[in-house]
Amino acid sequence: MRSIAVIKSEVDLSLFLEKELGQPRKSGKWMLWHCPLHEDHTPSFAVVEDYFTCFACGAHGDIFDYHKLRWGWSLKEAMERLTNSPTPVVRRHVKHAPRDKERVTKLLEALNKQNPSEEYHQNMPAEKREYWHSEGINDALIDRYKLGYQPDKWVDGSYVGAYTIPLRKTGSGELLNIQFRLEGRRKDKYRQMAGLPQAPFDTNPGEPLPEQIILVEGAKKAIVVGDRTGVRTLGVPNKGAFGRISDALESVKRVWIVPDPDGLTQAHDLAKRITGKGKVVTLPTKPDDFFVRYGGTLDQFRSAFKWAVG
Repeated sequence: MRSIAVIKSEVDLSLFLEKELGQPRKSGKWMLWHCPLHEDHTPSFAVVEDYFTCFACGAHGDIFDYHKLRWGWSLKEAMERLTNSPTPVVRRHVKHAPRDKERVTKLLEALNKQNPSEEYHQNMPAEKREYWHSEGINDALIDRYKLGYQPDKWVDGSYVGAYTIPLRKTGSGELLNIQFRLEGRRKDKYRQMAGLPQAPFDTNPGEPLPEQIILVEGAKKAIVVGDRTGVRTLGVPNKGAFGRISDALESVKRVWIVPDPDGLTQAHDLAKRITGKGKVVTLPTKPDDFFVRYGGTLDQFRSAFKWAVG
């Protein structure tokens, strides 16, 4: 039996799926089908080279993942089928494996063309807005940032509801990823789209960064803090991401880092890395809870900045 790497290099995923799903919608170098894993009203199943991702349900992977998700086959069963199928499998000759950078570029093109975040926003049931309201985010902010809800995100072998936040590129507003807040989970509740780099949330992504910003952990916190303070705010995906954002802050003269209480170590590490511009602000609680849960005022919030260190 051929190895996994050999099979993946020989099978053209797009042509293989065309045999199973019919003609795709073609746009440039990527293909779109209605997702075969759920009821899909608009083509959301995108294929680039040897990788697929569904912008609706979140399913993703290679040709072996496809067989597992659609038919429940093991890796061994899928390999046997692709090697010994009586129906000829379309094969191609590849001199070089596709570069990750090229694949990401194509996925971003598909993501911005499809823009599922707009669908999640437009189709969000009225009662789901109550979740955003409970987090201190009003209807104006919901509409400004196109916050939404996906009822059928595929996670760990089952469908769950998820609240959605589009993550856009600073300076251009290009859609880079989508953050999902999974319903009914207290741990491991945040996800971003697979196959794409993790991205921070920016409260004003259409403009270059100003001389002064606030940096927090999490998109919801960025929305709340940015709204309450009027200061441009960025939210990294998690506290570990504080260590990966320093290059993006090169043009900023002052970075007020306001971490969660358990993220102080990472915040201070970032302040050291961007010497002279980073200041760590210590609060007794999470910055969004400061306003929403405990009724903190803007003046009280600002007073904490007097004791910022960096």
